[in-house]
Amino acid sequence: TYNVRLTDMDECFIGGGTAMFAFTGTVGWKHYYRKSRLSISSVLCGQYIEHLGFNGFMPAFSLTLEYNLAKNTQVKLGGMGGMLFGGTSSESGSDILGSPFVGLDFRF
Repeated sequence: TYNVRLTDMDECFIGGGTAMFAFTGTVGWKHYYRKSRLSISSVLCGQYIEHLGFNGFMPAFSLTLEYNLAKNTQVKLGGMGGMLFGGTSSESGSDILGSPFVGLDFRF
């Protein structure tokens, strides 16, 4: 991702990556409610997903609890929800998704 700091508590980002045979592109806004060693934030973003014959767009929202283990290491815990628009070449439609997540982030 590439982050652009707007204020002390807000930033915008653009990014891309892979996840389980999928390629994704993302653009969004992150807002911190509390920023310290234990931070609370929310993210509003839009993602484009390309996965083995499937493609779609997903606006998503997440609420995250972030804990800094060290200067360059962070643990994230939260939940996300979104609506997936798209489908395969033989079917299309939309699905509402929601799930908890846990992540480990290493910064270089």
